[in-house]
Amino acid sequence: MLFHTMLKPSGAVAVIVALLLFLTGCAQKQVPDSVVWQQQLNLPSVKYSAEVAKHLCLNVEEVSFNWLDPSRDRLVPALLFKPARQQKATALIVFSHGLGGSKERYAYLGQYWASQGYASLHVQHDGSDRKVWRGSRLMLPFRLMDAADTTEALARVQDVKFALDQILASTHAADFDNQNIVMAGHSYGANTSML
Repeated sequence: MLFHTMLKPSGAVAVIVALLLFLTGCAQKQVPDSVVWQQQLNLPSVKYSAEVAKHLCLNVEEVSFNWLDPSRDRLVPALLFKPARQQKATALIVFSHGLGGSKERYAYLGQYWASQGYASLHVQHDGSDRKVWRGSRLMLPFRLMDAADTTEALARVQDVKFALDQILASTHAADFDNQNIVMAGHSYGANTSML
């Protein structure tokens, strides 16, 4: 109120600008990203998770596939996680990623499940995978609409069926109980699971 009665509107603006400049000068200097990143890497939780991941890698085997479904002329990449020292996994979990994801996106789940005695097959869906993020930003909405189209939703289901046929016909089928197969997914992958 005191400023308002003593100063004209233009004088009040000048005081506010001067105050903001003063407060900006009091703010801490911005720490370089590399320093912040190094500080984050040194957090106890990050160090612990790195140790857990290192331990899991000793007990988990990963096998990568780049299948081609000739009936649809469509690539179906996949990543299999399985227990490294166990004769047969308890079950196979087939996992479908979300829109814009990949077979590696949920590797931490596959590693954990394999460490607990389960095998998991992470299927990558070529029409709605990480490639939707590549290219012109102006075209991104159109790529996302194409990836979420009914045709692609059904193609994802066919990807899962094809990948499951491939893994069951391979030598890896002996690594898990093929009577216990579970379907899971995240976001668009959950939709694929339900379909």
